[in-house]
Amino acid sequence: MTVIARSLREGGFITTGGRGRSAASMTNFDAASLLLGVGAPGDNTKAAATVARLSAAALEKSLTWKRGAPDGRQKAATVPSNLNINAGDELIHVIARLLNEFELPKIGATGLRRIRPKPRVQNEDGAEIWLPQSIQLETTFDQRGWSADLEVTTSDGRLVRFVFAETQQALRHTTTELRWKRSSVTLLPPIFEAVVRCLRDEPSPVYAFPRPVD
Repeated sequence: MTVIARSLREGGFITTGGRGRSAASMTNFDAASLLLGVGAPGDNTKAAATVARLSAAALEKSLTWKRGAPDGRQKAATVPSNLNINAGDELIHVIARLLNEFELPKIGATGLRRIRPKPRVQNEDGAEIWLPQSIQLETTFDQRGWSADLEVTTSDGRLVRFVFAETQQALRHTTTELRWKRSSVTLLPPIFEAVVRCLRDEPSPVYAFPRPVD
Protein backbone atom coordinates (compact mmCIF):
# COMPACT_ATOMS: atom_id res chain seq x y z
CA MET A 1 0.00 0.00 0.00
CA THR A 2 2.83 2.41 0.86
CA VAL A 3 4.51 1.78 -2.49
CA ILE A 4 1.25 2.37 -4.38
CA ALA A 5 0.48 5.58 -2.46
CA ARG A 6 4.01 6.92 -3.10
CA SER A 7 3.73 6.25 -6.83
CA LEU A 8 0.29 7.89 -7.01
CA ARG A 9 1.47 10.90 -5.00
CA GLU A 10 4.45 11.39 -7.31
CA GLY A 11 2.12 11.01 -10.30
CA GLY A 12 -0.20 13.73 -9.02
CA PHE A 13 -3.14 11.43 -8.24
CA ILE A 14 -3.09 12.08 -4.47
CA THR A 15 -3.09 15.49 -2.79
CA THR A 16 0.23 16.38 -1.19
CA GLY A 17 0.69 18.52 1.89
CA GLY A 18 2.38 18.60 5.27
CA ARG A 19 2.79 15.82 7.77
CA GLY A 20 0.89 14.86 10.91
CA ARG A 21 -1.94 17.25 11.81
CA SER A 22 -1.00 19.58 8.95
CA ALA A 23 -1.23 16.82 6.33
CA ALA A 24 -3.61 17.41 3.43
CA SER A 25 -7.09 15.92 3.92
CA MET A 26 -7.99 13.09 1.57
CA THR A 27 -10.55 14.00 -1.08
CA ASN A 28 -13.01 11.76 -2.92
CA PHE A 29 -10.72 11.99 -5.97
CA ASP A 30 -7.71 10.94 -3.85
CA ALA A 31 -9.68 7.97 -2.50
CA ALA A 32 -10.82 6.96 -6.00
CA SER A 33 -7.21 7.08 -7.22
CA LEU A 34 -6.02 4.93 -4.32
CA LEU A 35 -8.83 2.40 -4.87
CA LEU A 36 -7.85 2.09 -8.54
CA GLY A 37 -4.19 1.71 -7.60
CA VAL A 38 -5.01 -1.12 -5.20
CA GLY A 39 -7.61 -2.67 -7.50
CA ALA A 40 -5.50 -2.80 -10.66
CA PRO A 41 -3.18 -5.74 -11.31
CA GLY A 42 0.42 -4.91 -12.18
CA ASP A 43 3.68 -3.53 -10.79
CA ASN A 44 2.96 -1.50 -7.63
CA THR A 45 5.97 0.73 -8.26
CA LYS A 46 4.31 1.82 -11.52
CA ALA A 47 0.85 2.34 -10.03
CA ALA A 48 0.64 5.92 -11.32
CA ALA A 49 1.15 4.81 -14.93
CA THR A 50 -1.45 2.07 -14.48
CA VAL A 51 -4.00 4.40 -12.90
CA ALA A 52 -3.40 6.99 -15.62
CA ARG A 53 -4.75 4.49 -18.16
CA LEU A 54 -7.38 2.72 -16.05
CA SER A 55 -8.83 5.92 -14.59
CA ALA A 56 -9.53 7.24 -18.10
CA ALA A 57 -11.62 4.21 -19.12
CA ALA A 58 -14.92 5.58 -20.41
CA LEU A 59 -18.42 4.61 -19.31
CA GLU A 60 -19.99 2.56 -22.13
CA LYS A 61 -23.32 1.55 -20.60
CA SER A 62 -25.36 1.53 -17.40
CA LEU A 63 -27.61 -1.42 -16.56
CA THR A 64 -30.08 -1.92 -13.73
CA TRP A 65 -32.34 -4.60 -12.29
CA LYS A 66 -34.25 -5.21 -9.09
CA ARG A 67 -33.00 -7.81 -6.63
CA GLY A 68 -35.52 -10.66 -6.52
CA ALA A 69 -37.39 -9.50 -9.62
CA PRO A 70 -39.21 -12.34 -11.42
CA ASP A 71 -37.20 -12.16 -14.65
CA GLY A 72 -33.96 -10.80 -13.14
CA ARG A 73 -33.00 -9.36 -16.51
CA GLN A 74 -30.79 -6.31 -16.85
CA LYS A 75 -32.03 -3.29 -18.77
CA ALA A 76 -30.57 0.06 -19.73
CA ALA A 77 -30.55 2.44 -16.77
CA THR A 78 -31.43 6.11 -16.68
CA VAL A 79 -29.14 7.37 -13.95
CA PRO A 80 -30.73 10.06 -11.71
CA SER A 81 -29.26 13.54 -11.86
CA ASN A 82 -28.03 13.45 -8.24
CA LEU A 83 -25.18 11.14 -9.32
CA ASN A 84 -24.30 13.25 -12.39
CA ILE A 85 -23.06 10.17 -14.27
CA ASN A 86 -23.26 10.09 -18.08
CA ALA A 87 -22.01 7.97 -20.96
CA GLY A 88 -18.37 8.69 -21.72
CA ASP A 89 -17.50 9.75 -18.15
CA GLU A 90 -14.13 8.55 -16.91
CA LEU A 91 -13.97 5.76 -14.32
CA ILE A 92 -12.12 7.81 -11.70
CA HIS A 93 -14.74 10.58 -11.76
CA VAL A 94 -17.63 8.10 -11.50
CA ILE A 95 -16.05 6.44 -8.45
CA ALA A 96 -15.49 9.85 -6.83
CA ARG A 97 -19.16 10.78 -7.37
CA LEU A 98 -20.36 7.46 -5.94
CA LEU A 99 -18.20 7.95 -2.86
CA ASN A 100 -19.63 11.44 -2.43
CA GLU A 101 -23.26 10.17 -2.55
CA PHE A 102 -22.61 6.97 -0.56
CA GLU A 103 -25.13 6.30 2.22
CA LEU A 104 -23.44 4.51 5.09
CA PRO A 105 -25.40 1.71 6.79
CA LYS A 106 -26.40 2.51 10.36
CA ILE A 107 -24.46 0.97 13.23
CA GLY A 108 -26.59 -0.41 16.05
CA ALA A 109 -25.94 -0.22 19.79
CA THR A 110 -24.00 -3.48 19.63
CA GLY A 111 -21.68 -2.11 16.95
CA LEU A 112 -23.15 -4.31 14.24
CA ARG A 113 -23.98 -2.67 10.91
CA ARG A 114 -27.66 -2.67 9.92
CA ILE A 115 -28.70 -2.40 6.30
CA ARG A 116 -32.32 -2.58 5.18
CA PRO A 117 -33.75 -1.64 1.77
CA LYS A 118 -35.72 1.59 1.83
CA PRO A 119 -38.65 2.68 -0.32
CA ARG A 120 -37.87 4.61 -3.47
CA VAL A 121 -35.96 7.78 -2.53
CA GLN A 122 -36.99 11.13 -4.01
CA ASN A 123 -35.81 14.71 -3.73
CA GLU A 124 -37.96 17.73 -2.90
CA ASP A 125 -39.18 17.95 -6.50
CA GLY A 126 -40.26 14.30 -6.57
CA ALA A 127 -37.38 13.19 -8.80
CA GLU A 128 -35.84 9.79 -8.07
CA ILE A 129 -32.52 9.69 -6.20
CA TRP A 130 -30.07 6.81 -6.09
CA LEU A 131 -28.04 6.54 -2.88
CA PRO A 132 -25.20 4.00 -3.26
CA GLN A 133 -25.00 1.70 -0.25
CA SER A 134 -22.63 -0.92 -1.61
CA ILE A 135 -19.96 -0.75 -4.34
CA GLN A 136 -17.88 -3.51 -5.93
CA LEU A 137 -15.18 -2.95 -8.56
CA GLU A 138 -13.70 -5.49 -10.96
CA THR A 139 -10.81 -4.39 -13.18
CA THR A 140 -9.53 -6.46 -16.11
CA PHE A 141 -6.53 -6.16 -18.39
CA ASP A 142 -6.34 -8.23 -21.58
CA GLN A 143 -5.57 -7.90 -25.29
CA ARG A 144 -8.29 -5.24 -25.59
CA GLY A 145 -6.70 -3.04 -22.92
CA TRP A 146 -8.25 -2.00 -19.59
CA SER A 147 -11.90 -2.49 -18.70
CA ALA A 148 -13.85 -2.25 -15.47
CA ASP A 149 -17.23 -3.18 -14.00
CA LEU A 150 -18.73 -1.21 -11.11
CA GLU A 151 -21.62 -2.96 -9.37
CA VAL A 152 -23.63 -0.70 -7.09
CA THR A 153 -26.50 -1.49 -4.73
CA THR A 154 -28.71 1.49 -3.94
CA SER A 155 -30.56 2.12 -0.68
CA ASP A 156 -33.86 0.95 -2.24
CA GLY A 157 -32.38 -2.43 -3.22
CA ARG A 158 -31.73 -1.63 -6.88
CA LEU A 159 -28.69 -3.22 -8.53
CA VAL A 160 -26.79 -1.05 -11.01
CA ARG A 161 -23.88 -2.06 -13.24
CA PHE A 162 -21.58 0.51 -14.85
CA VAL A 163 -19.39 -0.87 -17.67
CA PHE A 164 -16.14 0.89 -18.65
CA ALA A 165 -13.50 0.32 -21.35
CA GLU A 166 -10.51 2.13 -22.79
CA THR A 167 -11.32 4.12 -25.91
CA GLN A 168 -9.76 3.12 -29.22
CA GLN A 169 -8.06 6.50 -29.37
CA ALA A 170 -6.37 5.85 -26.03
CA LEU A 171 -5.27 2.37 -27.09
CA ARG A 172 -3.62 3.71 -30.26
CA HIS A 173 -1.35 5.91 -28.15
CA THR A 174 -0.29 3.34 -25.56
CA THR A 175 1.91 0.27 -25.58
CA THR A 176 2.66 -2.27 -22.88
CA GLU A 177 4.72 -5.44 -22.54
CA LEU A 178 1.81 -7.08 -20.68
CA ARG A 179 -0.78 -6.76 -23.43
CA TRP A 180 -0.87 -10.52 -23.96
CA LYS A 181 -1.48 -11.39 -20.27
CA ARG A 182 -5.04 -11.34 -18.88
CA SER A 183 -5.33 -10.19 -15.27
CA SER A 184 -8.36 -9.37 -13.16
CA VAL A 185 -8.84 -8.03 -9.62
CA THR A 186 -12.04 -7.48 -7.61
CA LEU A 187 -12.45 -4.98 -4.76
CA LEU A 188 -15.31 -6.10 -2.49
CA PRO A 189 -17.94 -3.79 -0.90
CA PRO A 190 -16.42 -3.65 2.64
CA ILE A 191 -13.35 -1.92 1.18
CA PHE A 192 -15.43 0.91 -0.29
CA GLU A 193 -17.44 1.27 2.91
CA ALA A 194 -14.24 1.49 4.95
CA VAL A 195 -12.91 4.21 2.62
CA VAL A 196 -16.11 6.27 2.97
CA ARG A 197 -16.02 5.96 6.77
CA CYS A 198 -12.42 7.15 6.72
CA LEU A 199 -13.30 10.11 4.46
CA ARG A 200 -16.13 11.14 6.79
CA ASP A 201 -14.39 10.24 10.05
CA GLU A 202 -17.16 7.76 10.90
CA PRO A 203 -16.70 4.80 13.31
CA SER A 204 -16.12 1.37 11.83
CA PRO A 205 -18.73 -1.37 12.36
CA VAL A 206 -18.23 -4.74 13.99
CA TYR A 207 -18.60 -7.56 11.49
CA ALA A 208 -20.24 -10.71 12.88
CA PHE A 209 -18.80 -14.02 11.66
CA PRO A 210 -20.14 -17.49 12.51
CA ARG A 211 -18.23 -19.30 15.22
CA PRO A 212 -16.29 -22.37 14.13
CA VAL A 213 -17.80 -25.66 15.13
CA ASP A 214 -15.67 -27.64 17.58
